[in-house]
This record gives sequence, C-alpha cells and structure tokens, in this order.
Amino acid sequence: MQIVILAGGLGTRLKPITNTIPKPMALVGNEPFLLFLLKNLKNKGLTKILLLVGYKSEIIKDFFKDGSQFGVDIEYSVEDMPLGTGGSLKNAETLLEKKFFLVNGDTFIDLNFDDFIKSAKAKKNSLIMVAAYEGPQNNEFKYNIGVNSDDKIFAYSKIQNNKDLNAVDAGVYYVDKKILKFIPKDKFSLEVQLFPKLIENDRIFAYKTKQKFYDIGTIQRLKNLRSKVMR
Repeated sequence: MQIVILAGGLGTRLKPITNTIPKPMALVGNEPFLLFLLKNLKNKGLTKILLLVGYKSEIIKDFFKDGSQFGVDIEYSVEDMPLGTGGSLKNAETLLEKKFFLVNGDTFIDLNFDDFIKSAKAKKNSLIMVAAYEGPQNNEFKYNIGVNSDDKIFAYSKIQNNKDLNAVDAGVYYVDKKILKFIPKDKFSLEVQLFPKLIENDRIFAYKTKQKFYDIGTIQRLKNLRSKVMR
C-alpha cells in the first residue's frame, strides 16, 4: 500500500537546525529522522513511498534518490511554494492511489499497520486518524481531538485544550482519495480547514492506540526521540 509522507514544511519551531536542512533530515541517532521513519515502514512491509517535499527539497532528493539503496521505492511531488498540508496533497493528486496512508514527516509511532488497515476498511469512511491515548513523557502533548465510544471524531483543535478532548492526533491517516474534492488548488490546511468539514459530515473516525507518540517539531521533542533511539 502507498505511503504518502508530508515532508515539505519550513520547520520554523526547529530552528536553528532547519536553517540549513529540511525538518525531516534532522538527525536521530546517526541518521536523518526521515530515514529512521522509512526503515520502520520497510520493516512492516511498506515500501511504496511518495514524498511530498518543498523547503530545501533538493537535500532530501539528493540523499534518498529513488530509495533503492534503502530497500524502498520513492517518488516525489515537489511544491514550488508553501501549500500547507492539504495543498501539498492536492498538488500530488495524479500520483496518489485510491486509498493510501498519509504520514506526517515529523512524527513517529510504532504502529501495527496490518491492524490499522483492517480497522480502517471496516469503518468504510473518508479518513481514519490514528488517535494516541498515551503521549511521551512529561505530559508534553495536549489532547487535540475528541473521540467518542463509537470511534467517531467529534472535535479537533490545534490551538486549545478542553475537557472534551481526549486523545492526540498522531499524524498517521488512512485516506480515501475522494477527499481531494474538498481541497482547492491553493494553500490549504488539513487540520484547520478539512478536518472540521469532515467532522460536520460524520466522515472522520479514529483508530485508537496506546502506543507512545513522538514528533520532532521542537528541539525538546527531537531530544525526546533521540533519547528513545539511543537507549
């Protein structure tokens, strides 16, 4: 199954590291985070990769090339200007399969993808989001989604925390390509503009997991993942 990875952001919260490299190339152990992520996916039998790149994309392309040296098959979709998470997906429309996994290029969760696929197919919905119920140490992540007992996502917020929110968006999604009809060919945010629309129409559900969730969006969070890898 196709894995689509969002790897085009500016990584402003990870400065000064991202002054010279794109965020997914930040080192975890002795290798770029993106290689760490791809190795994990390969070990789960997921080798068909589409990288959505933008900021300093030549660094990613020069390092990974077609992916063959790492045992994966990589295609690229390059955005010439920042398009946001939704806009970059729309930009890659002709390269997308009918159903695919979408993964944030700065997040890691050691997921059972076989179980995720089985659960997602049973729900038969537009988008299934991995909902993490146990974040990393120090309560670092605020809950930003609300999931009910039927696994339906009823609330999503990137900017606030409240008692109705009970899980974290782990940055991994099972996606039906049909959602692209809701995305214009312009700068567009999945989190701010698309997810609320899907919630209104009961078209977004959760796959619940208690696996630890990590991201490298800030210096401290990158250090947390480095600590995990170096153990």
